[in-house]
Amino acid sequence: MKRALLIGINYTGTSCQLNGCINDVKNIKNLLLANGYQESNMTILTDDNPLMMPTRANILREFERIATIPATEIFVHYSGHGSNVRDKNNDEVSGFDSVIVPYDFLTADVILDDVLFQIVSKIGCKATMLFDSCNSGSVCDLPYSLSYSNERIFQSTTKRVARMRNPSVYMMSGCRDTQFSADVEMEGEFCGAFTNAFLKSVQPNKSIISVYVDTCRKLPNTQVPVLSMSSPFTKAYPAILPPAVSSRNISLARNLQGNKA
Repeated sequence: MKRALLIGINYTGTSCQLNGCINDVKNIKNLLLANGYQESNMTILTDDNPLMMPTRANILREFERIATIPATEIFVHYSGHGSNVRDKNNDEVSGFDSVIVPYDFLTADVILDDVLFQIVSKIGCKATMLFDSCNSGSVCDLPYSLSYSNERIFQSTTKRVARMRNPSVYMMSGCRDTQFSADVEMEGEFCGAFTNAFLKSVQPNKSIISVYVDTCRKLPNTQVPVLSMSSPFTKAYPAILPPAVSSRNISLARNLQGNKA
């Protein structure tokens, strides 16, 4: 059974409002529905739905749930603000933790990459995760990562090497830890630039590394996605979608509109 968790936060009515995050969720949902996912097995948290708000508690609960209930594969998509905070447990080379920013961050706080890693480590099946947010290159703290630049791929590892049992967890970020992910208008519709580039790159039976490279090529050098994974680098990467059957410490005083910092 394929399961999905889709999270889109526009922070409507706040000083840090975004415009395209809920559209990102709708577009990813349509992609999944066309490729073997059932709406009954999707959990969608958006801040235009009072019954399924993307609060910190709801995000953590649903992330934990999808990571632990039976599934053949899972897909997670987050579109919203991201930021970074000072690393307090000395497990980040940069000295900063990446975070995602729930709708109620002012009262409930952000969600650290350390917390996301603990949840992701429980996943027992193939998992593909997208984080369209600022400072998101290492937002799940997966141990191995690839970064694209000038038609070359650079490899790196973190302090968490060999601490995950599942070899099939993949995360693609909207940008590097030091960059912003743009909230833009494309063809008359607001969206995340990264999510839009991903949707234009993904195809049935196309490997995740090919999708990653094509996504990077569609974005400016100021926004370079990172592909991270739970297992060491290999030349054989799985497809995100099956073969075709027929043919973002947030600065509270800052106005964040225009990017997902």
